[in-house]
Amino acid sequence: MANVTKESVVSNGKTQTKTLEITWYDADILRINIVEGAEFDLSDSIDNLNILNIVTEGRKHLQLVDARTFWSSSKESREFCTSEEIRKNITGRAIIVDSLSGRLMAHFFIKVSHSHSNTKIFNSEAKAVSWLKNLK
Repeated sequence: MANVTKESVVSNGKTQTKTLEITWYDADILRINIVEGAEFDLSDSIDNLNILNIVTEGRKHLQLVDARTFWSSSKESREFCTSEEIRKNITGRAIIVDSLSGRLMAHFFIKVSHSHSNTKIFNSEAKAVSWLKNLK
Protein backbone atom coordinates (compact mmCIF):
# COMPACT_ATOMS: atom_id res chain seq x y z
CA MET A 1 0.00 0.00 0.00
CA ALA A 2 1.10 3.55 -0.65
CA ASN A 3 2.73 5.19 2.34
CA VAL A 4 0.08 7.77 3.22
CA THR A 5 -0.73 9.20 6.61
CA LYS A 6 -3.32 11.76 7.62
CA GLU A 7 -0.52 14.28 8.13
CA SER A 8 0.77 13.87 4.57
CA VAL A 9 -2.74 14.35 3.20
CA VAL A 10 -3.41 17.46 5.28
CA SER A 11 -0.04 18.98 4.48
CA ASN A 12 -0.57 19.10 0.73
CA GLY A 13 -4.35 18.81 0.39
CA LYS A 14 -4.03 16.11 -2.27
CA THR A 15 -3.37 12.40 -2.22
CA GLN A 16 -2.10 10.62 -5.31
CA THR A 17 -2.22 6.86 -5.77
CA LYS A 18 -1.29 4.83 -8.81
CA THR A 19 -4.88 5.10 -10.08
CA LEU A 20 -6.54 8.04 -8.27
CA GLU A 21 -6.04 11.66 -7.31
CA ILE A 22 -8.01 12.47 -4.16
CA THR A 23 -8.85 15.95 -2.84
CA TRP A 24 -11.65 17.52 -0.84
CA TYR A 25 -14.04 19.50 -3.02
CA ASP A 26 -15.48 20.97 0.17
CA ALA A 27 -15.86 19.81 3.78
CA ASP A 28 -18.32 17.01 2.91
CA ILE A 29 -17.58 16.18 -0.73
CA LEU A 30 -14.53 14.12 -1.60
CA ARG A 31 -13.36 14.57 -5.19
CA ILE A 32 -11.85 11.49 -6.80
CA ASN A 33 -10.20 11.85 -10.21
CA ILE A 34 -9.37 8.63 -12.03
CA VAL A 35 -5.85 8.87 -13.46
CA GLU A 36 -5.64 8.76 -17.27
CA GLY A 37 -4.78 5.24 -18.41
CA ALA A 38 -5.33 3.71 -14.96
CA GLU A 39 -5.59 -0.07 -14.91
CA PHE A 40 -7.22 -1.10 -11.64
CA ASP A 41 -6.45 -4.53 -10.26
CA LEU A 42 -7.65 -5.90 -6.93
CA SER A 43 -4.59 -4.68 -5.01
CA ASP A 44 -5.07 -1.13 -6.38
CA SER A 45 -8.69 -1.13 -5.25
CA ILE A 46 -7.79 -2.38 -1.77
CA ASP A 47 -5.02 0.23 -1.48
CA ASN A 48 -7.43 2.96 -2.63
CA LEU A 49 -10.00 1.94 0.00
CA ASN A 50 -7.36 2.05 2.73
CA ILE A 51 -6.22 5.49 1.59
CA LEU A 52 -9.80 6.78 1.32
CA ASN A 53 -10.37 5.63 4.90
CA ILE A 54 -7.30 7.61 5.99
CA VAL A 55 -8.38 10.72 4.07
CA THR A 56 -11.96 10.61 5.38
CA GLU A 57 -10.97 9.38 8.84
CA GLY A 58 -13.63 6.71 8.34
CA ARG A 59 -16.51 9.22 8.43
CA LYS A 60 -19.50 9.32 6.12
CA HIS A 61 -19.08 11.56 3.09
CA LEU A 62 -20.24 12.34 -0.43
CA GLN A 63 -18.11 11.47 -3.46
CA LEU A 64 -17.63 13.31 -6.73
CA VAL A 65 -15.96 10.80 -9.06
CA ASP A 66 -14.47 12.20 -12.25
CA ALA A 67 -14.36 9.22 -14.61
CA ARG A 68 -13.82 11.24 -17.79
CA THR A 69 -10.49 9.58 -18.51
CA PHE A 70 -9.66 6.33 -20.25
CA TRP A 71 -9.23 3.59 -17.64
CA SER A 72 -9.94 -0.10 -17.10
CA SER A 73 -10.40 -2.51 -14.23
CA SER A 74 -10.08 -6.22 -13.68
CA LYS A 75 -13.09 -8.38 -12.85
CA GLU A 76 -11.78 -8.81 -9.29
CA SER A 77 -11.41 -5.05 -8.87
CA ARG A 78 -14.95 -4.41 -10.15
CA GLU A 79 -16.37 -7.01 -7.77
CA PHE A 80 -14.48 -5.53 -4.81
CA CYS A 81 -15.65 -2.01 -5.69
CA THR A 82 -19.29 -3.09 -5.41
CA SER A 83 -18.88 -4.52 -1.91
CA GLU A 84 -20.53 -3.18 1.22
CA GLU A 85 -17.05 -2.42 2.59
CA ILE A 86 -16.63 0.20 -0.15
CA ARG A 87 -20.14 1.66 0.17
CA LYS A 88 -20.56 1.84 3.96
CA ASN A 89 -19.26 5.42 4.45
CA ILE A 90 -20.55 6.91 1.19
CA THR A 91 -23.84 8.79 1.58
CA GLY A 92 -23.97 9.79 -2.10
CA ARG A 93 -21.83 9.41 -5.19
CA ALA A 94 -21.96 11.44 -8.40
CA ILE A 95 -20.04 9.95 -11.32
CA ILE A 96 -19.05 12.33 -14.12
CA VAL A 97 -18.64 10.76 -17.56
CA ASP A 98 -18.27 12.14 -21.06
CA SER A 99 -18.46 9.07 -23.28
CA LEU A 100 -20.74 6.15 -24.02
CA SER A 101 -18.15 3.70 -22.69
CA GLY A 102 -17.87 5.68 -19.43
CA ARG A 103 -21.66 5.76 -19.07
CA LEU A 104 -21.90 1.99 -19.67
CA MET A 105 -19.19 1.32 -17.08
CA ALA A 106 -20.96 3.58 -14.55
CA HIS A 107 -24.35 1.93 -15.22
CA PHE A 108 -22.76 -1.48 -14.72
CA PHE A 109 -21.24 -0.31 -11.43
CA ILE A 110 -24.60 0.99 -10.18
CA LYS A 111 -26.48 -2.13 -11.21
CA VAL A 112 -24.02 -4.53 -9.61
CA SER A 113 -23.47 -2.52 -6.42
CA HIS A 114 -27.22 -2.08 -5.79
CA SER A 115 -26.59 1.58 -4.99
CA HIS A 116 -29.30 3.04 -7.24
CA SER A 117 -30.63 5.50 -4.68
CA ASN A 118 -27.36 7.20 -3.75
CA THR A 119 -25.40 7.06 -7.00
CA LYS A 120 -26.12 9.06 -10.12
CA ILE A 121 -24.33 9.61 -13.45
CA PHE A 122 -23.78 13.08 -14.89
CA ASN A 123 -22.26 14.66 -17.98
CA SER A 124 -21.88 18.00 -16.19
CA GLU A 125 -19.69 18.59 -13.14
CA ALA A 126 -21.86 21.53 -12.06
CA LYS A 127 -25.00 19.37 -12.06
CA ALA A 128 -23.18 16.59 -10.22
CA VAL A 129 -22.03 18.98 -7.48
CA SER A 130 -25.52 20.52 -7.21
CA TRP A 131 -27.08 17.07 -6.78
CA LEU A 132 -24.53 16.14 -4.09
CA LYS A 133 -25.11 19.39 -2.20
CA ASN A 134 -28.84 18.64 -2.15
CA LEU A 135 -28.05 15.34 -0.39
CA LYS A 136 -26.35 17.11 2.54
